[in-house]
Amino acid sequence: MLFSLYFRYSSNLWVKIASFVSFVFAIMQEQLAIYAFLWIVFELIRDWKINSDRNWNILFVVAASLGILSAKLAPGNTIRFMKNVDSWFPNFINLNSIQKVGLGILETGDGLLSVSFAFVTLFLIVSVILSIYKNNFTSFILSTVVLLTVLSHKFEWRSVLFTLSAVSKLARESGTFEFNFVYFGAVLFYFVILLILLFIIWSLSDSKDKVWLSYLFIIGLLGRMVISFSPTLYASDTRTYLPIMLSVFIITCKFINEIYLKMKHRKIN
Repeated sequence: MLFSLYFRYSSNLWVKIASFVSFVFAIMQEQLAIYAFLWIVFELIRDWKINSDRNWNILFVVAASLGILSAKLAPGNTIRFMKNVDSWFPNFINLNSIQKVGLGILETGDGLLSVSFAFVTLFLIVSVILSIYKNNFTSFILSTVVLLTVLSHKFEWRSVLFTLSAVSKLARESGTFEFNFVYFGAVLFYFVILLILLFIIWSLSDSKDKVWLSYLFIIGLLGRMVISFSPTLYASDTRTYLPIMLSVFIITCKFINEIYLKMKHRKIN
């Protein structure tokens, strides 16, 4: 996916063709198709007047759109859906859209923060370092608090994530989302933490990258949240986090590059 998105502008014709072929294979997965569609649409609109490869981008958007449609309209999709319901999530058909989104947020928040993927921890460490270099006190405090919260849960110390993870586990085992203070409170907490991460990204990004990197984080979350409307929400495991992991990886690399440039600048001076 990253190869196809970043090398589609290559001046080498064969590389461009290879990027498109790899793109076609990547978008066979519905989450990546949605992620790629949102990525390229943003670039298409932003660079409409200056991008000489506009038609090439439109081709990628059309391909991503077909990938999304094929996932929804593929032969046997209804039969496969019902088999997944029976096998993985019998109560899925009894849930409304709000309950599905609620379960999706609980599972996404628990996976990102409680399970604590290495990318997330690395992103927080890099954010702390970059906030020091940029003298951004607010981002430093927020990054440090979230990092310590994630690490405390990792080492099984009691923290807010301990409670949130317990609620997520309860929802996972019961297969439903109750309309009560506990469930909505957990969703709200996760939502606030994700907003904090978005603020950190916005505040630490260079002015030219603020909108793009913030948008990248949002579409990563949206790509992950698509699984909320699938009965394989709890069966698909970590692979469904790929969209948000791609975004976090790219943002972290951008921040590391900024730290390197600032270190280099300080050495010269």
